[in-house]
Amino acid sequence: MIHLIRAGSAVVLSALLLCSTGVFAEGTGRMTFSAIQLSAFDLTPDDGAAAGFDVGALSTQLVVYREFGSEESLPPPYQPASLRLDDGPSHIEARTGGPLGDLISEAVVHPNVGLDNRHGSYAYQDIALTLRPHTVLLFTGHFSMLADSVVEMGQLEPNVFAVFNEASAQINDLGYDALTQMNYRLRAYAGMDEHNSMERDFLLTYANATDHDLAVSLSLSAHSEVSARLDPLTPPVPEPAAVLLWCAGLAVTAAMVRQRRKCPAASHRALSRPAEAL
Repeated sequence: MIHLIRAGSAVVLSALLLCSTGVFAEGTGRMTFSAIQLSAFDLTPDDGAAAGFDVGALSTQLVVYREFGSEESLPPPYQPASLRLDDGPSHIEARTGGPLGDLISEAVVHPNVGLDNRHGSYAYQDIALTLRPHTVLLFTGHFSMLADSVVEMGQLEPNVFAVFNEASAQINDLGYDALTQMNYRLRAYAGMDEHNSMERDFLLTYANATDHDLAVSLSLSAHSEVSARLDPLTPPVPEPAAVLLWCAGLAVTAAMVRQRRKCPAASHRALSRPAEAL
């Protein structure tokens, strides 16, 4: 009986180890805009009319979201603001330092969120401009992105876990159709391309070659997301070591049961025999 109890304990321990080798994801996505500048170039410097632009309203939108909900903030123009949502050691945040293009989106997800989740943030700005006749607008800046993924206590298929960043800058017409744009994306996957980063300077231009003022808008968007998903039809594959340990426990238990069935009387006498004096 004692041997059976020990063997049964081994099976229970093996099963616990098997269950503990679930799939957990940890990742960081961060996207930052900085050093945004606007300048103008005169297409007809000899006509006596000054080229340039007039700056209108600036609007900022900050969004954080999870799988089943989101929060949004519309801070005052040119004011520092932050929108953050904490979930244990994990967090998602969108913030602005105030000036045009001072934007950061961030998603840091730890194993505490488990599987089948999506955590992300947006930081978005839009500013209205009026271009004077014969003016070329120069829209320049810098962005940096980080996508870092780590898998602990198991493995995920590359198409199941991902860190995602996107940087977007546009010059739009009044209908917010892009006249010219820049868009970069950076990803990291568990199991491949786990650590990625990118830094770029960018330049967008647009010319008002007409003899009248032209209204346009500039937009900047920083987006970061960390997702960890598991197909419900495909359960996680346990570690090979855990499977071997679990099978070994079952084999030991089966062997002990067969031995007990062959010699029940001998087992009873062995357990009930008093200890011999030393």
